[in-house]
Amino acid sequence: KKPAQKSRYATVRLAPGFSYHHVNAGEDDQGIWFDTIQYARKPPLNMQDTSPVSNAMSAVADSGPGELTRFRVAPPVQAGAVPGLVEPIRLPGPVSMEMPVISPGLTGR
Repeated sequence: KKPAQKSRYATVRLAPGFSYHHVNAGEDDQGIWFDTIQYARKPPLNMQDTSPVSNAMSAVADSGPGELTRFRVAPPVQAGAVPGLVEPIRLPGPVSMEMPVISPGLTGR
């Protein structure tokens, strides 16, 4: 029988939302951070439907606007589940966006 291995990773919970396009990420002395486009709910994925309430780019879509958001995860002190939620930090940007790009000089910053 193999000896039980200690967990070597931490699990963090993010505030509720939906994201599928991440913009940038990095690590600094405060922990790990990543920027993403976050929606209140999963938007429709039919990009051929250009009606205002169906289009993921629309600020009036049922899923809410796609907002540029940063999550900052503090370094875990032990393996396993980290208590609490990581809250989103809204970053400056348009009311709604999708498919962002970042200047190569800002990657990881």
